[in-house]
Amino acid sequence: MPTRIVFSTAGGDATVLDVEEEPDAVHHALIEAKGAAVILTKRGTDRTDVYVNPATIAYWGQGR
Repeated sequence: MPTRIVFSTAGGDATVLDVEEEPDAVHHALIEAKGAAVILTKRGTDRTDVYVNPATIAYWGQGR
């Protein structure tokens, strides 16, 4: 099951990113990165790598 990551923004709006990795894999990657950017795979037809800044994540969980 993919993961949906919700990012916090200064204006209070939310930005959403769906990635291919499982929620537990995202959690593990964030812990291993120790605050550095994490490379995840964007969900969709292009499946490109995306760099995620852990400091901007509000929460994540099981995606659709």
